[in-house]
Amino acid sequence: MASARVRVENTIRQVGQNNPQTTAALESIFRILQAAIEEARRIQMALRPSILDDLGILMTIDWFCREFEFTYLDIYIQKEIDIKEDEAPNSLKIVIYRVLQEAMNNIGKHSKANAVVLSLRKSGGSIELAIRDNGQGFDPAEAHSHGGTGRGLGLDSMRERVELSGGSYFIESTEAAGTAIRAFWLVKNGEPML
Repeated sequence: MASARVRVENTIRQVGQNNPQTTAALESIFRILQAAIEEARRIQMALRPSILDDLGILMTIDWFCREFEFTYLDIYIQKEIDIKEDEAPNSLKIVIYRVLQEAMNNIGKHSKANAVVLSLRKSGGSIELAIRDNGQGFDPAEAHSHGGTGRGLGLDSMRERVELSGGSYFIESTEAAGTAIRAFWLVKNGEPML
């Protein structure tokens, strides 16, 4: 897309004022390409933010929470972080981020919550991620029972990510009482025990 944008930009310069209709059409294409490039960068950042590799999981969590609260102005996040950067295994950092991302996006879209408690802590030989909201809650069994309808896919995705990385995943939710998601990993010698 960047290459196409440069070629369109060069063609605009070549055509110049000689053909205003062609120039206007090319400028329109240029704007579409620029928007597509920006959207691709946004999607890439959401999938694996470069801050995760550059600054680590703790700074990534801070960044994500700021972005989330900017998007969902009515939801306050209380962070309880009790882990040092070097205590989180590198292999778990993307898993922690993706579970956090999916859980928070579900909260923003569906929960009608106004408060979230986000906890990431290391205790002895384990790491725990917990995300609790004060929203409307739901019936997890019902969400999973909708199979092909698309409901419950995010919940399944979180469970699979956690379990494939050697962890355990729990969800508790009741209607009108909020939702709590916990991911738990046993860690030995700096790596999750599979």
